[in-house]
Amino acid sequence: MRKLCIWCLVWISTLGYAQQLSLTVENDLLVFSDRNYTSGIFLEYEKMLSESFFLEKKEGQQLKLGLRLGHEIYAPEELDSFEKEELDRPFAGWLYTRLSLDKIKRNSRFSVGVDIGVTGNPSLAKDIHQWYHKLLSVDIPSYAYEIPFEILGNIRLEYAQELFHKSRFAIQSQTATVIGTKDIYGEQWILGTLNKRAFNFSESIRSKTITKARETLFTLGIGYRYIAHNTLLEGSLIYDKPALVKRALHHMFIGKLGMQWRREKNMFEIYANMNSREARSVKHHIYIGIKYIRGL
Repeated sequence: MRKLCIWCLVWISTLGYAQQLSLTVENDLLVFSDRNYTSGIFLEYEKMLSESFFLEKKEGQQLKLGLRLGHEIYAPEELDSFEKEELDRPFAGWLYTRLSLDKIKRNSRFSVGVDIGVTGNPSLAKDIHQWYHKLLSVDIPSYAYEIPFEILGNIRLEYAQELFHKSRFAIQSQTATVIGTKDIYGEQWILGTLNKRAFNFSESIRSKTITKARETLFTLGIGYRYIAHNTLLEGSLIYDKPALVKRALHHMFIGKLGMQWRREKNMFEIYANMNSREARSVKHHIYIGIKYIRGL
């Protein structure tokens, strides 16, 4: 196994030419909240490839490999309660890895990805959440009812297409389908981007840190998700249901407002996401995301 991992790292390092690392932190603390999707931390490595064993690269196309390590925490509004009747959703943690491969054209992008991860105690959600609250000297999450340990997986298919492109403004459509033991849903986004200069779709999708341009980009988007199953709310599709589950609503609407600053090999992004309620028992939710990307 060790030799295989070393070989994979060497193989990845020789395939392409442009690389980047990114760190994203999402939290609702900045909007004075601590419920629903309350925390997310994502470390990601991306590399432009000269060839691929999976997707054929043709002239005028780009291929991008993505590796992600992600951690998410979900919590009820009454964090410190041990009473089942007072909890509007179960506690849940999700620790996972993602491998993705993108085929990028000038005006479109196709992506296929696989997520594999764990819930319950191995996700470290309880340890991290309680430690953080002890550090802040605030209410300690009880974790009285948590989605138990499971090994889960998803397959992700995404397609993005440029619909409109003027000198400083572009509109993009992004469609995603996710199927697996953790989630089953379909999602549609319409995103508008405003920039001081025109850029093609492949620039907006791939690493913005590759060039030495200095610019600011504004993003406004609205999304719709049809949810068939959400394990972190409804429990397992395979095993017995945990003691506390909530039935997910099929329809969820999402809004996003963001701003990016690119300075040579560095890019900073801040955004706000606004989600409609995921279940009848929970409220709508707002959280803030901060992202840093470094081109290598």
